[in-house]
Amino acid sequence: MRRTIFTENFNTFDGSGLAADPAAGQLDSDLWGFTGFGSADDLSRGIASGPVGTGGVYAVEVGLGDYGLLIQPGGSDFTPGTVTLTLETGPSALSDVVVAYELLVRNDQPRANSFDLAYSVDGGAFTRIAPFITTEAPDADGLRNFVFNVTIPQDIAAGSTLVLQWTGDDVRGGGARDEVGLDNIRVDGLETDAPPAPGIVINEVLASTTGADSEYIELYGTPGASLAGLSLIEVEAADGLAGAIDFRFDFADDAVLGDNGFLLLANAMAQATYGVTANVTLDDSLENSAVTYALVRTDSLSGDDVTGAETVIDTVASDDGAAGNTFYFGAPVVGPDGTFFPAGLGRITDGLDTDSASDFRILSFGNDPAVNTPTAGTGLGGGGGGGGGGTIDDPATLISAIQGTGDDSPLVGQQVVVEAIVTGDFQNGDGDPTRDLGGFFVMEELADRDGDAASSEGLWIYEGFAPTAMDVSGGDLVRLLGTVTERFGKTTLEVTEIRVVTPGAVDPASLAVETALPDADAREALENMLVTISEPLTFTESFDYENFGVATLSTDGPVYQYTQQNAPDAAGNAAYQDQIRDRTILIEDGLDGRRDDFDPILQPDGTPFTFGDGVRMGQSVDDLTGIVDFSFGEYRLRLPEDESFDLNPATNPPEGAPQDVGSSYKAASLNVLNYFTTLSGRTDIGASPRGADSAEELARQTDKLVSAILGMDADVIGLTEIENDFAGDSFALQTLVNALNDELDEDVWAYVDPGRQFVGDDAIAVAFIYDTTTTRTVGGAAILDDASFLDPLGPLTSGDSYNRAALAQTFEDIDGGGIFTASINHLKSKGSLTGADADTDQGDGAGNNNATRAAAAQQLADWLATDPTGSGDADRLILGDLNAYAMEEPLQVLEAAGYSNLAAVYEGDDVYSYRFSGQIGTLDYALANGALLDQVTGATTWNINSDTPVFFDYNLDGTFVPPLRPLDQGLFDGGDPARSSDHDPVIVGLDLDDDSGPLVLMGTTGADRLNGTDADEIVMGLGGPLDVVTGGGGADTFVFGDLEGARDTLRILDFDTDADMLDLAGADIASTRVLGGNLLIQLEDDRDTIFLAGISDFGAVQIVDGLGLA
Repeated sequence: MRRTIFTENFNTFDGSGLAADPAAGQLDSDLWGFTGFGSADDLSRGIASGPVGTGGVYAVEVGLGDYGLLIQPGGSDFTPGTVTLTLETGPSALSDVVVAYELLVRNDQPRANSFDLAYSVDGGAFTRIAPFITTEAPDADGLRNFVFNVTIPQDIAAGSTLVLQWTGDDVRGGGARDEVGLDNIRVDGLETDAPPAPGIVINEVLASTTGADSEYIELYGTPGASLAGLSLIEVEAADGLAGAIDFRFDFADDAVLGDNGFLLLANAMAQATYGVTANVTLDDSLENSAVTYALVRTDSLSGDDVTGAETVIDTVASDDGAAGNTFYFGAPVVGPDGTFFPAGLGRITDGLDTDSASDFRILSFGNDPAVNTPTAGTGLGGGGGGGGGGTIDDPATLISAIQGTGDDSPLVGQQVVVEAIVTGDFQNGDGDPTRDLGGFFVMEELADRDGDAASSEGLWIYEGFAPTAMDVSGGDLVRLLGTVTERFGKTTLEVTEIRVVTPGAVDPASLAVETALPDADAREALENMLVTISEPLTFTESFDYENFGVATLSTDGPVYQYTQQNAPDAAGNAAYQDQIRDRTILIEDGLDGRRDDFDPILQPDGTPFTFGDGVRMGQSVDDLTGIVDFSFGEYRLRLPEDESFDLNPATNPPEGAPQDVGSSYKAASLNVLNYFTTLSGRTDIGASPRGADSAEELARQTDKLVSAILGMDADVIGLTEIENDFAGDSFALQTLVNALNDELDEDVWAYVDPGRQFVGDDAIAVAFIYDTTTTRTVGGAAILDDASFLDPLGPLTSGDSYNRAALAQTFEDIDGGGIFTASINHLKSKGSLTGADADTDQGDGAGNNNATRAAAAQQLADWLATDPTGSGDADRLILGDLNAYAMEEPLQVLEAAGYSNLAAVYEGDDVYSYRFSGQIGTLDYALANGALLDQVTGATTWNINSDTPVFFDYNLDGTFVPPLRPLDQGLFDGGDPARSSDHDPVIVGLDLDDDSGPLVLMGTTGADRLNGTDADEIVMGLGGPLDVVTGGGGADTFVFGDLEGARDTLRILDFDTDADMLDLAGADIASTRVLGGNLLIQLEDDRDTIFLAGISDFGAVQIVDGLGLA
């Protein structure tokens, strides 16, 4: 028999914290514990009726009179943190211990958070059994519940201490965090020294009606289940009387549920009123005030009051609303009915038990409407009426009649017989572990369909998650007996008997209905049916596939972010999102919930993914045949047994190399996805490390990035999202450069030294690397880190730096001689808000923080116009992650400043570099100003990352949290650049104008010896007692340096009168003469002298900036 260890529905919790002797509204601190909060106030935040912003523990209203426990992580609160429940398991050993709970999530923030369940027995190590993570992409679904039923994978000895611990932490993204919580917790186990208890519930109770009371208690469960050793009790709840057992009925040893699963205990008035003969006749025994009803083991009762040692099979409470009421056994509490004690309570769906008040409806005092339905057990010799009692050989009901034309079945709660064809086998325990949903789908034969397109011809047959007792296969003609329910919004037959009439009667594919993808609101008419989608479907998102086996398909091909191709507009964006909803649908694997550690990652048809093989985003499938399922609040397609899809890789093949950009000299931008060499503790700037969390993961990440960088074949690369540290021996940028040179086995790559340890004060920074064989730097780097750039909205924000500091450097193409100035940038994300009103999401598609990005774009353009590196050259190239799509304001600001979006110029409106929530666009850019534009030969985005499923990246565990990845599936290839980041690199070809001019040889103010080369040169001695210089070959200009008040001498040994010039730098000539075949020029002031060896004709010397003599 199963024994309940603990139940809690939190309906009496009002967010008042916890105490060892809890007052009303508090939790028991002997049971509950919390870590990760900064103060006691955090544990008693009160009741939340909607989203909250302050970190702490709340009670949350999830329905009228129904509450749950809610946690808002905030700042440093609950990051990480734990919720701990400590339980004593009782006097008997237990196996098959099940922890059932509802996990509450309000996923309204752009940060992913985990909330994993682990357990420990008698002080042992914690074992994680139920991981969970919110998605990074927020939704507008409000507070949602996810139902967990988790089995602890070990037996538990008598008298043990069981500790359940939910752990939460940040996973990915930034800014505010999603709210998480718990509700309707139940822990029970199978007593190993007692016979298994049948699944029996208190199904309906009526205690108070108009006039003389009709009273009854109806039980429901497995037909024929024994009631031996069980008792029904009613426990007083009123203040001062609470805990007294007012009513008790002990069942006889031969008591069983009827053939229909019911048993009725009723007084004479109820039997007369409802025309039903009870299985047990009661006296007028039931209270007309607040009570707890419970079905318990008889041998756990002692005396006339509850003791807490009762073994509870099922329980429910009825509340009259009086102050001071106390309810027991963690019962779900129903009522009050306005200001009255409820007439009674009944399960909305017979037998459906989630230990929640939402399982019940309040019954009627006068049975108007007729919601009071006492049903006697059949086949027991005394009961009749009330429905049920059918057999599998009764006439069959058509599926279309069960489905009806509305959202819910018109036959909910009724027992029916169905005869149909199996179209999808998802039974548990049938030898196919990749398709375990606890049942199977059936569909009406062609001849039995009603011809009404509004009524579905498919049905989900639910057996439960125990191994199936009757194995079926696709194509079998089966006959089924069961009860119609709406199981989590899906019309379901909860089956009690299965008969295979004809194995393999038809090919199930012949039953499929061909259809275009219906709009989202029209898919109910195809619920549970096998369909063939007659239009191509394109894969647009796989972010959740690794964890939950869910991908997204679209009939419109790749789906672009609204503001990639449209100016921001709230009405236009809303209409566009509605269109996307109608034109997309999920595709699922054969399991629900999160994948377990090390389980294979399978394609929807069950084929294992391997690197380079399998679905790539942007690829399409034709004539996809699948079952239209409804699960977790959304319609989705599941592939039927032994079916696969016809993938068209040619619709978006992998890009082995970037598209040609018209020049061998290239500049590029690459997001390196949090490349950190600090793996634990704090970085030198004081931030938490990101990216790889082990040396092995770092090595894998490095391999991927090296493959990407060398594959880009660029000469100058701006990097974003690298650890902000530029000092020491093993900082991230140096490590990456070393890895590149190790791969090439020579020192080719170098980085631009910013001249300081930190560039800005963010955890991540921007950087430049360059190929020293083709490129050299000109002058030093410049940094834009003014407050007007980092936080341009200033006092309107929360005061942090939001845009990362920009870095500019002038580079020279060694072969061509041209120079250009590039800046690498990373503007504020669309995630956490700055706090400024202007930065809130306007609903127009631009997301959060548009104003901060737009102001920073103007600051950047203004700064670059000042020639921050002092290059004297006008060519500018903006690179980096601007966190804005192409039609958003930051890009319009830069275009107004004279910059052109090069990838859009050369690749058109279809260009993209990033994928988020199934929509693509450009966040990464190369922008040229007007001076540089005509020197650009081409541009491309290399789509190696945004189209590649995330589970091909460097991570060993899950992408962001567990589940752990299988290590033997061939998911990782460090030699291939695909999924080296989440952004795609942008590459630009350049054919730079030759800006080199003559070389400059510069001396000092002392005595110098300067020797030129065969190149054109400017030779500057800068003055001194004796500068001796040669020009070498080429056309050289010799510049005289005059130190005021000193006698300077310049001796030129190889002046060429045909090519060279003498620049007097404004000095005046006093006299000239020839001595021994050498020309001596005497200057006015200070008696300065210029000596030209081998020159005897002053008239042959080309003088510039002198007396104007030829």
